[in-house]
Amino acid sequence: MINIYTLNRDANKEFENVETSKKRFSEAIWREDIEFYRSQYNYSKANYNNNLAEISEKWQSIGIVSGIAAISTYFTWKQSNKLKKPIYKETPLLSDAKVNPVLMDKTVALNITIKIR
Repeated sequence: MINIYTLNRDANKEFENVETSKKRFSEAIWREDIEFYRSQYNYSKANYNNNLAEISEKWQSIGIVSGIAAISTYFTWKQSNKLKKPIYKETPLLSDAKVNPVLMDKTVALNITIKIR
């Protein structure tokens, strides 16, 4: 993007040079002045046209890259929506242990049951 702004700035400067050369060319009296301002006008005009072509090319490449990025993002999003979302489910794999408090004759005891798989 910075390069495009630089090219815009340069194109504006060249446009100003074209306008001043054109004005001086139309006001010139001597043959040497007329040839000098004509060559300066042609040079500035060529630079201006080159800057415009580069700016157009840069914007076109930005448009192509943006389009490719949008399309790839869309297809990635569509594929990610098809994936199963993981659900956490606690299942012990080695054993199943339970601890239950049991009230026995004025005392509390713990009943531990273990199922070994």
